[in-house]
Amino acid sequence: MNTYPLTLFYDSNCPICRFDVANLQARNQAGLLRFVDITTADFDPSRYGLTLRDFESAVRAQCADGRMVAGMETVRLACRAAGLSWLVAPSAWGILRRPADALYTAFARNRLGIGRRFGWLFDHLVARQAKKQAARCKDGVCSIDTQKQE
Repeated sequence: MNTYPLTLFYDSNCPICRFDVANLQARNQAGLLRFVDITTADFDPSRYGLTLRDFESAVRAQCADGRMVAGMETVRLACRAAGLSWLVAPSAWGILRRPADALYTAFARNRLGIGRRFGWLFDHLVARQAKKQAARCKDGVCSIDTQKQE
């Protein structure tokens, strides 16, 4: 199975999704992730054999081999591509997998309400991250600190 590059479908109207995508884009140095906004006028969910409601109900991704994944498995694959495997690794461990998948499903069902209530916080975090990245650029030249932080 060929997983990467992984095309991640996201809802740009959701502040939580915007935060997650900004975080993943900032860590996508290897180019293993591609991003598709499901809210654009030219997005056609039927192209993937799904409805817009399917895409809105859970985060989804398409693997390089055409396989579609959804929910927590998408999160695991995206985090792995961005070098954040450690963050979600416990969610794939035997006894923890089912509860983690169920928690994601409950979160996805309520993400818009959570976003309405706490969207300001996620938008603030995205802006803060962008400001930090912009600080690395001077006179049109950007650099990445390659020295290890200890």
